Amino acid sequence: MLGLKEDYNIQETAIVQSATAAPENEKSEEKGGNVSLKLVGIKEGSNKVLIYKEIMSIVKEQKGEIINLIQAKNLVEKEDKIILENIARAKAEDVKKQLAEKGAEVEIK
Repeated sequence: MLGLKEDYNIQETAIVQSATAAPENEKSEEKGGNVSLKLVGIKEGSNKVLIYKEIMSIVKEQKGEIINLIQAKNLVEKEDKIILENIARAKAEDVKKQLAEKGAEVEIK
């Protein structure tokens, strides 16, 4: 085999290409970009407990973490009021809709 390479002046080169690699713009399009959900406010007359329970459910669904009612309350009362970070835009839209139905005002950043 070595003789053939020398006879025909064949150079060995390795080409490594990942089958799962996608261009950056494709990745961001697929995910919709990573966004954060920020609680802006709670509408007058809304039940805060229902909003906290919805946040508990969303955190469990999105992150796989179980938080209690007090942790959900603390999450929305902290300074930056970020509920979820680095989630796909489509999921963020769904979560925003769920919270809006309970009376929360949420923005996607």
